[in-house]
Amino acid sequence: MVPQTILVASYTDSIYTLSFDLTPLIGSLTLKLLAQTPIGYHPSWIGSHPSNNSLIIQGSNRQMEKSSQSKVVARAKSGGADPCTLLVTEDELIIGNHVGRNKACQSSSHPHQVILNPLNQTEKELLVPDLGADKVWRLTKRSNGKWSICGHINFEAGVAHDILTPEILLNVMTGSTSYTLLELTLNLAVHTFPPLPAPPTLLTPSEVLLPEPNASFPETFIYTSNRNDPHLEGDTIAPELVNEARTGLTHVRGMVFGGNDDKYLVVGGVEGGGVKVFERIEGRKGLKEITKLIEDVGCPTGFLWY
Repeated sequence: MVPQTILVASYTDSIYTLSFDLTPLIGSLTLKLLAQTPIGYHPSWIGSHPSNNSLIIQGSNRQMEKSSQSKVVARAKSGGADPCTLLVTEDELIIGNHVGRNKACQSSSHPHQVILNPLNQTEKELLVPDLGADKVWRLTKRSNGKWSICGHINFEAGVAHDILTPEILLNVMTGSTSYTLLELTLNLAVHTFPPLPAPPTLLTPSEVLLPEPNASFPETFIYTSNRNDPHLEGDTIAPELVNEARTGLTHVRGMVFGGNDDKYLVVGGVEGGGVKVFERIEGRKGLKEITKLIEDVGCPTGFLWY
């Protein structure tokens, strides 16, 4: 059998590469050092990319090639002090920054681990045990692609590491089971993991426009929009409250007419969809999307035709 490779994170300045030989020709199983790769101060957490295990990411958000002679190929800031935990996904590196082992860390947010919830089969959900707040924070992605807190679970003092596995769920047959280690009290909490709260439906009116009549549009009509519509095709705009046009935007703001004879309507989605321009059609009874800019403008709230 081919010897196994083990990469070792440490409280030194290096990552170590070991070889574990399961079937040595002579003697017992062997474990030996193949390489020592200097990284920097305390590279204490390590993981690999889910679809390219030659990319190794360690606790200070640095990336290496996996080989017996590993080398650092990229470095980036972790966004805080003392990164102690990381989660590597296909397109993201999610880092929890430690604040040190002292009493102060118990009175402020102190993320101790970041994991994906394998029990949530409907959407990606992050779980972040917080040793300072004594909570496990639950995060999901908003329509703009950013992670946002959507709930939490309270614990007694000292929540440290959380384990949720489908195997546990199937073995106990009691639903979603969570095992949480409470670091300061030396306890293991076992409970049924609650489902995420349903997102509130906050469908509300958003904008109302009454464009001046002109040669192209001699009649006057009111245009209204809503926001936070849970429909998959986003919020709507309705001329005279009829012929609703789905915008594909989330939380519509800043709807303004412009162009020759106010022929065009620019609209923004604060929480997703970017900026879109619609053309008035059918005399004024309809709206047709003609162009959009999704990623280059963040959280648009207002427009001025200039």
